[in-house]
Amino acid sequence: MKAPANNLDFAHFMSKETLSTFSLFDLGVALVPIMWAYGGWRDNLFLAGETKEPTSSLPFALFLSCIAVTIIYVLMNFLYLWFLPLEQIHHAKLVGTDLLSVICGQAGEASSRLLGIFIMVYALGTVNALLLTGSRIASAMSLDNPLFASLGKLDQKRQTPVRGILFNGLWSCLLVFALSFERLLYFTGFSVWIFFAMVAASIIKLRFKSNIRESNKFYTPLFPLIPAVVAIVALFLALSTFMDYKMESLCGMAIIFCGVPLFFFQKKPNVPQ
Repeated sequence: MKAPANNLDFAHFMSKETLSTFSLFDLGVALVPIMWAYGGWRDNLFLAGETKEPTSSLPFALFLSCIAVTIIYVLMNFLYLWFLPLEQIHHAKLVGTDLLSVICGQAGEASSRLLGIFIMVYALGTVNALLLTGSRIASAMSLDNPLFASLGKLDQKRQTPVRGILFNGLWSCLLVFALSFERLLYFTGFSVWIFFAMVAASIIKLRFKSNIRESNKFYTPLFPLIPAVVAIVALFLALSTFMDYKMESLCGMAIIFCGVPLFFFQKKPNVPQ
């Protein structure tokens, strides 16, 4: 096993000369793909309508999965920075395989190939899970908007929204074939962070103005500070994306505005009292 790189060149990377070439928006653009690594923990919310006792089980699942993803991601990055030079990390196609090669030596070459195969299988499994959970969004849309009624119909045998799954899969394929990975990342990233900001801001508004009983509210520590910070950071990431990827951001914005006319066809939301 090779000696750890123990990135002594990190001091040079963090020097004033290097940092002076970066702007705050550059940091935001760099954070957008990084934050995708933390993203999977929230997708269990799409299954809230099919979850037993969601008011107690969902907060626990969200907290546990968020903590687990964060710990794994931070520990893996610590290993990358400890064993690999920053320049190698910068140019690596699969940094995990490079790490195995350094730690295991010659045996790491074979192990790195197995890791690459494992990553591919894992990625396909993740895509499958996202298609299944994402289809529940289309199913929920059918309850509020008659234009999407067909997407919410359940298969009589499997009791799953098959049409919603097919719609989600076809739309995903269209995006994959139409855009490169980098452009797709920021095309969807802009829209995602806009909605994250709106969700965080709506929590503050609804908590102050709604008639929801105190017993039906989820406890939010340091309210309204945490939702406000989330909204500000999300807007910053969306703005950073727009500054460097204007065309992709405008396309994402156009799709969002296409949904505005559909809003007037939906039923009046039933807000619990």
